[in-house]
Amino acid sequence: MYFAPKLAAQYNLIFAIQSGSFAIAMSVVCCIITIVYDINAEYVQQENSIQNVEISKQIIKQENFPFIYWMIIIYNMLLFGSLLTFSNFSVGILTERWYTDNESAEEMAGKMMAIMWGISSFLTPVFGFLIDKYKNRSIFNICASCLGFLGLVQLWYYAPFLAINLLGISYAIMCASVWSSIVYIIDETNLGTGYAYLLSSCNFLLSILPLSISLIKIRTASFFISVMMLAVLIFITVLLGIYIYFLDNQENNILDGKILSTNKSYEQLEQDEI
Repeated sequence: MYFAPKLAAQYNLIFAIQSGSFAIAMSVVCCIITIVYDINAEYVQQENSIQNVEISKQIIKQENFPFIYWMIIIYNMLLFGSLLTFSNFSVGILTERWYTDNESAEEMAGKMMAIMWGISSFLTPVFGFLIDKYKNRSIFNICASCLGFLGLVQLWYYAPFLAINLLGISYAIMCASVWSSIVYIIDETNLGTGYAYLLSSCNFLLSILPLSISLIKIRTASFFISVMMLAVLIFITVLLGIYIYFLDNQENNILDGKILSTNKSYEQLEQDEI
């Protein structure tokens, strides 16, 4: 977000695209390395079966895709899609609202977005640690939505620096909280399908929002309505987050992986499995 506009302005667009292609190639290499490690980890896991996993599978009989899972899907789709769509149009939005008369507007907008992604990259593992330690994912979800909503609204009416920080924190909380909760609400045999639904729903919204924003920009010659539309979508996630909070309480904090107590011993559970 920071270097691409600067490289394009100082050299040319082709050079910036080539730099981005190199970064993508490096990500592919990292992906291949990750796959190799993942295959090795699966082999080790098969060789060393853990009794606690077997006990947990006997204690809880989960539905394939419970109702709270689909609420999480909708929540993540709206919040993730809105934040990422804002990022895609951020240069135009920030330039129109704050850097209209600035000759280096694209570079300034790129610096602002670099702050957002820099904050999220630093805080995501921090929030992941806090969530693993203190649980309460449903409350963290509400906080992420509130920060995202305040960030987008404030972006248009106040100085953008604080708004960008709020959006970065919102994205970090969402990634640490929402994505990690999926493993607790669906069975491990459906994790691939579960995460596929999670990402495909986001991609579906990302195929609609940019087109809608472009059409609105053409008709109104301004990004104001588009920013407010994204803010409304994130406000809907605030309401969804509250609803998910009550659902989670009814399900004994299933988003945090809490399980019901049982009086059965491991030998009894093993006999039930047989």
